[in-house]
Amino acid sequence: MKNIEIKYQVPSLQDIYSFASGHPDIRYEWKKEQTDIYYKVPEGQLKLRLQSDSDHELIFYRRQSSLKPRESEYYIYSCPDMTKLKHLLDKAFGSLAQVHKTRTLFMFRNIRIHLDVVEGAGEFIEFESVVDHLTDEEAAQKNLNELLGQFHSFSLKPVPVSYAQLLDK
Repeated sequence: MKNIEIKYQVPSLQDIYSFASGHPDIRYEWKKEQTDIYYKVPEGQLKLRLQSDSDHELIFYRRQSSLKPRESEYYIYSCPDMTKLKHLLDKAFGSLAQVHKTRTLFMFRNIRIHLDVVEGAGEFIEFESVVDHLTDEEAAQKNLNELLGQFHSFSLKPVPVSYAQLLDK
């Protein structure tokens, strides 16, 4: 699976939440608590995502660190019972970091809009424009550019790295 993504740190999500909630083409999906446990792997990022009200997920992804929208290749495995999997990952790789966050998800066309409050790091908005059989890379980039244009009035500071890398600085 693939998407084009960019993340920004923001002073506050309050106005962004109000804007997204009132936008006729953006729909609210859910809000949940998430803990991402990152593991030491030779390339890419591997994390086990524990979620408050849905199946847990094992996520592997590769992407470049960049202040501009970048391509991310990712794989997700849904796991309802993660106890044995977490034990196996801890033994095989060793955990690198844990990130606790409250995530609110909105959708605009093929784009996931994450409003994240990350413990110890602050507040962030992340845009993930999904590339799939319905939306090719050109359309995904076009949709992302259009949406980013609608958020230009907010104070957005690009973040080139994962939350785990950000917390490690």
